[in-house]
Amino acid sequence: MLKKILLAFDGSENSLKAADYALIMAQHNNAEVEIIHVRESVTSYSTRVIYDAIEMEKELVSEAEEIMVQAIEKFKDTGITFTTSIRTGDPAEIICEEAEKIGATEIVIGSRGMNTLSRFFLGSISLKVLTHAHCTTIVVR
Repeated sequence: MLKKILLAFDGSENSLKAADYALIMAQHNNAEVEIIHVRESVTSYSTRVIYDAIEMEKELVSEAEEIMVQAIEKFKDTGITFTTSIRTGDPAEIICEEAEKIGATEIVIGSRGMNTLSRFFLGSISLKVLTHAHCTTIVVR
């Protein structure tokens, strides 16, 4: 039986579908959900000239908070216990670390996220999570 689901959420269409799936799983299994959004850092834009890193950092934080609001809207008033966290860094690495840290029994992630440039250079985040996670990982299309 599921006890703790980690939902990786980036605001994309597929992560919205993953949120729906995680919600259904949680309802059917009386599970808790942790929703995680891993945002990019200013340093991930190091190939660009950054004139105002502080302003860009504020923008990235604001964008991450707006993305998390979408996930919260899906789960509020559902009766499901959920928590949220916004982290910064390599998404696949942080998702896997967080899943292990919280003792997740399942990770739910969308098949394609919003950051196509990173996916082109680094490979699919969902594939990396699927390969490296310590627990069952469900990739939602």
